[in-house]
Amino acid sequence: MKGVDLAQFQFDYDLEWAALFLHADGTVFARHGVGGVGGADATESLAALRETMRRVLDAHRGYPDNRARFAPKRGPTPAVRFARDFAWPALRRAAARPTSRKQCVHCHNIYDGMHHDLRSTGDYDPDRVWKYPPPEGLGFSVDAFGDRVTVLRPDSAAAAGGLVAGDRLVSVDGHAILSAADVRFALHHAGEARTIPVRVARDDESVDLSITPTSGWRRSDLTWRGSMWSMPPQPKIWMKTMAPAEKRRRGIAPDALAVVVRGVFGPVGRRAGLRVGDVVVAYDGRREHRTAEALHVDMRLRHYRPGATVALEVVRGDERVAVTLVFDE
Repeated sequence: MKGVDLAQFQFDYDLEWAALFLHADGTVFARHGVGGVGGADATESLAALRETMRRVLDAHRGYPDNRARFAPKRGPTPAVRFARDFAWPALRRAAARPTSRKQCVHCHNIYDGMHHDLRSTGDYDPDRVWKYPPPEGLGFSVDAFGDRVTVLRPDSAAAAGGLVAGDRLVSVDGHAILSAADVRFALHHAGEARTIPVRVARDDESVDLSITPTSGWRRSDLTWRGSMWSMPPQPKIWMKTMAPAEKRRRGIAPDALAVVVRGVFGPVGRRAGLRVGDVVVAYDGRREHRTAEALHVDMRLRHYRPGATVALEVVRGDERVAVTLVFDE
C-alpha cells in the first residue's frame, strides 16, 4: 500500500484478495471481493468474478453516457490519503522504506493506522471498527453474483422496508450494484441514523424501497480480520483453541471453553501470572465454547478502556487458578 492513493483505491483493506475495475479517468465501475470466516476460498469463485467482469464491460460500453450512475462509487475522500501520512510512527517508517518483499505495507495496515491514530487522539471507540457490513445485518443475503436477494429474514429491517426474496438489486444508497462487494461498499458508507434507499428490479419493473436499519446492524464476525489484532487492548497473549480430540482426551465437554495459552509476550499476561500451557476454562465467568480468536475479539470490544480487567480461570496441571488481566493502556 506504499504510495497508493486511498481516495481512489477504497475497498475493504482486510481482504485477502480484491479487485477494482476502473475507467482511465478514475471512475470506479465495480469492486470485487468480500471477506469472511474461511478467507477468499470460502467467499470467492471464478464464476462470480467472470460475471462481475462481464457487467463491467457492459458498463464501459455505455460510458460516458452512464457516468452519473457510477459517480458515488469512488467514495468520499478519506481523512488520510496515503500510508505515509498516518500519525502512527511505525506505519510512517514502513511507508518510507524502499519496497521489498520484507518491507511491505500490507492492506490491513491501513486499518491498523486508523486504529492507532484514533487512540492517540482519544477518539477511539470500538463502534467505529465495523467496516463493510454484510447485508445480513439488515436481514437479507445475496447470491454469489451480489445482486439477487436469496434469503430474507421475515422480522428484519429489509423485510419491513419492502424487500422481497428474488429481487435483483439495482442500486443501494445510490451505488450501482455489479457485485457482492458493491453491496458492502454501499452499506459501509451508508449513514448510521437514516434510511437507506434501495432500487430493485422485480417482475421486469423498477421498484424503489427504503430500509431503516436497526441498532447494531453493522456488527459482524471480526475473527477473520487481520486488523482486529491492532484494536485495543493489546494483551500480547498467544492462545490456541483446543482441538476436539484433545478435549475428549482431557474429559472436557465439546461445548465447554478450552483455550490453551501458547505464548505470553507482554506485561499484561506476565503481571497476571499467566503461563504457557495454561488452559483457559472460564472468561469473565462464562464457560461456553468459544475460539481463541473470539476471546480476543471480545476483549477488544468490551475491555478497551484503560484500567479494564478480564477475569480468567485456568487449569494448570491439577489446579484451577484465578488470573486477572489488567489493561493499563
